[in-house]
Amino acid sequence: LAGLGPGFRADWPERRLEAERHLLLEQVAQMKDALEQRDFELASRPSHHLVQTL
Repeated sequence: LAGLGPGFRADWPERRLEAERHLLLEQVAQMKDALEQRDFELASRPSHHLVQTL
């Protein structure tokens, strides 16, 4: 690691956290899309008012 520059070792945890944060944000966005899609499908059914009361 010494050949990669003096700041590399100090930056690494922050870079890893940034990458993990990016992955989490992507997962949250995908879950949100999936929930919105499910809500849309439920709302387009004729019996959606029954589903919402359960």
